[in-house]
Amino acid sequence: MQLKKFSPGAQKVLLQCRSIAQKNHNLAVEPEHLAIALLTTLELKELLKKKNVEHKALEQALLHLLSNLPQGEGEAQFSKRLIHVLSSADALSV
Repeated sequence: MQLKKFSPGAQKVLLQCRSIAQKNHNLAVEPEHLAIALLTTLELKELLKKKNVEHKALEQALLHLLSNLPQGEGEAQFSKRLIHVLSSADALSV
């Protein structure tokens, strides 16, 4: 997947996804990594606060999901699931 086609902000989030995956020794970058990376954005933090969603509880649940993903050594690659999510989001944005 080429990051160049994404906005600078989206590129930053996707690179953060890969960083989170590698930090957790996950072999692939999955939608769960994207969700965690998005939780760090100010926009989503503000939205969750308005909707009375407990940010930390959501983050802990996602981290638990990460612990169940396959682990190993090496550079994490974007998974088919994540590519599908990003493609679907792109199609909806038109």
